[in-house]
Amino acid sequence: MRSVLVWLVRLCSLTAWVAAGVACMWLLGATAMARPWHEPLVWGAVAVGCAVVRVVALWVLRGEPKDDGFTDEFWVKLRTGVLWVLVAFASAVFAAALLTSSNAGDKLDALRDAGAEVSTAAVVVGSQYDRS
Repeated sequence: MRSVLVWLVRLCSLTAWVAAGVACMWLLGATAMARPWHEPLVWGAVAVGCAVVRVVALWVLRGEPKDDGFTDEFWVKLRTGVLWVLVAFASAVFAAALLTSSNAGDKLDALRDAGAEVSTAAVVVGSQYDRS
């Protein structure tokens, strides 16, 4: 049971960080998208859900961890370093998404509110002087 919980903690950590990274990358291009932005919120919810599951699993595992090869000093420092790199990246992307204000979202909202619709169009390539 203990090894299942340990791997659950690791899997939830990896999934939460990947989901947070995807949400941050999505936010980099979000200012040109029409609101509401559902996709970053979904990825953020996945990250938060995995973080909650991880906390519960760690609470169950609150005893001393057994030595499984990943608890020596090198692996602990490597995991801590990777964690702080990911936190710095996520913070920078979030700040960049919030601080870069673009009017594209407001323009798209104004067009949609004015009654603009999205439709498909056919593009005809050719010339009026085509003699075939």
